[in-house]
Amino acid sequence: MRIFMIVIAIAALAAIAVLGIGYWKYMQLFPVPSKEIAQLTPEKRVLLQRLRAEIKFQPNNDPPLGYTGAETPADQLRASAAVNAVVHAVLSKPDGPVHA
Repeated sequence: MRIFMIVIAIAALAAIAVLGIGYWKYMQLFPVPSKEIAQLTPEKRVLLQRLRAEIKFQPNNDPPLGYTGAETPADQLRASAAVNAVVHAVLSKPDGPVHA
């Protein structure tokens, strides 16, 4: 009976350790929010409008390894829409400080 209790205690400690490590790893998935503040100016608005207008996720040979582009046209559309939505959200803000 005593050995059984020792085995149960060791198993419980192991389970607590595994759950603790799992919780710690899960919490690592969520980064600390940035406290960065950028200034939105008319010059930056022009750059953001140009970014929104350009074709994104195309293959290129930029160093060091280049970029093969989006895997499928559907992926390219989805990723471009996501970037354009962020750019649109930033452009909808008034000039001045923009929190990250």
